[in-house]
Amino acid sequence: MVAEALKTGRQRLRAAVLLVLALAVAWAAMQSAALGLLRQGQAQLALLVRPGGPEIQHAQALASLREKKPVNEAALVGARKLLLGAPLNDELFSTLGLDALVDGDPKRATALMSEAFRRNPRSRPARAWLLEDHIRQGRYAEAIDQVDRLLLLRPDLQAPILKAMAVLAREPAARPGLKRITAPGHLWRPNFFWAMAAEKTDPDVMRELLGAGLNSRGLEQGAIIERYVQTGEYAKARDYWLSQVPESARKTAALIYDPDFRGLPGPAPFNWSIKQGPAGSAELGQGGGMTIDYLGSEPASMAEQSLVLQPGRYRVRVAGHILSGVTRPLLTWKLRCFGGGQEFASLDLPLAAGRPVSQTFVIPADGCRAQTLSLEGVPQEFVEIVRAEVTRVDIDKLR
Repeated sequence: MVAEALKTGRQRLRAAVLLVLALAVAWAAMQSAALGLLRQGQAQLALLVRPGGPEIQHAQALASLREKKPVNEAALVGARKLLLGAPLNDELFSTLGLDALVDGDPKRATALMSEAFRRNPRSRPARAWLLEDHIRQGRYAEAIDQVDRLLLLRPDLQAPILKAMAVLAREPAARPGLKRITAPGHLWRPNFFWAMAAEKTDPDVMRELLGAGLNSRGLEQGAIIERYVQTGEYAKARDYWLSQVPESARKTAALIYDPDFRGLPGPAPFNWSIKQGPAGSAELGQGGGMTIDYLGSEPASMAEQSLVLQPGRYRVRVAGHILSGVTRPLLTWKLRCFGGGQEFASLDLPLAAGRPVSQTFVIPADGCRAQTLSLEGVPQEFVEIVRAEVTRVDIDKLR
């Protein structure tokens, strides 16, 4: 029973992949009119619709089909002769292959598509068919080979085809073949990882496919971290994120990463996300520290970092102050539960230089496994332009 269940599961997975491919590739190069006719079972009329071709009979037949008018008999006969009289025409074989599929003869369809491919290795319909057939037969390594070649021929199909491959990543037997796409330097690698994230692939599977290779821009790692965050595995997300930053920066990491704003490497959300917007902006200094400009006209978040604080008591400390001569605080550090939940701390940036300001807070035992620390502008009744600097932000665990 277990073996039968596994077999049924694989069949459903392949069916899901093939459905995605069928919707996305749409036989790659066939005209929409031909597809509509094939779906209606009118395979003989579909034979008329051959992409390209300057011949008058073919053009007349195609125009009639598109306008949903009866096809002129002379054009019908002429177009048939045109197609059947070209034994080296790969488009004829690929069209006949579709005809065989409509007739419920996959064996003949495969043979005809193989002939189309043999006559023209760049045939997009034939490659699309072979890709689907390899998946249908469970020949995943051969399917991935077709993916590579098909995407070179049709880069505009990258998104839907990678979506189908992302669905295929659920099948353990397919993963060795998929590692071809995930090899360092592969052209489709970053987009494939984001396709897997969109398809809610298990982040542990994504890590397995990534292996030990690193990308300097962190695109693939960002997709994996995103999936851990989506599944609520925040501690695992931060641990993985930390494993990807250089060792020299990793050694200095505490509850807050890069507390003095030196611009240490590593992507958001566990590094500082420095924002630029019409209402306010922040900028890191060359030697550390952060300068903020806030127009005071509307709410704005200018810097934020996600944290993973375990339940307990903490103290947040901020060193910095307002540089311009305003008379009331307009910039506030907020600590909330990740995703905009409960607020735990609110600390105004001082109006003048001096000792760091601090506040204690408690992370509850339940309901908040990750948090966000952000610097926010609070608008007032009368607009005031604010310039400020922050030199360090720390969070310490209290006993």
